[in-house]
Amino acid sequence: MKRTITALLSGVALLASSLPASATGGLDCDIKDANLNFSFSALFNRGSSQFLDASTSFEALVPGVHPRQVKMDGETLPLTQKWYEGDELKLQFYSELQNEEVDFASVKLTIQTKIDDDSGDHVGTYALVAHGEDLVEVTGEARCIAG
Repeated sequence: MKRTITALLSGVALLASSLPASATGGLDCDIKDANLNFSFSALFNRGSSQFLDASTSFEALVPGVHPRQVKMDGETLPLTQKWYEGDELKLQFYSELQNEEVDFASVKLTIQTKIDDDSGDHVGTYALVAHGEDLVEVTGEARCIAG
């Protein structure tokens, strides 16, 4: 009996040691300038590049964005594309309105960063393109912290 339990525990230990290791980290991106108040935070798994428990807050400060798209969260402005590989981090958020009240309106926010050697943060740019009351195209600086 003792030999069976020892063999069983050894087998479980062997199985557990053969599973791939993965690390979980956190990601925080903030943009605050004359055009945009934006924050995004999420947990991520480096082994599968999935984002978990994501939270998004978006407020366009520039005129011309459709009124129903000036303030949005993760449900109304979802993360549609992500690239997190090596020292590069790219995120894209997209929202579209089209119904009886609105012919067409959209917001696309693209963030592209690389690791800064001095700070270790992801530093780069963002581009906001909105089709609403007017065509809006603005760019600015973006910073994300991953750990």
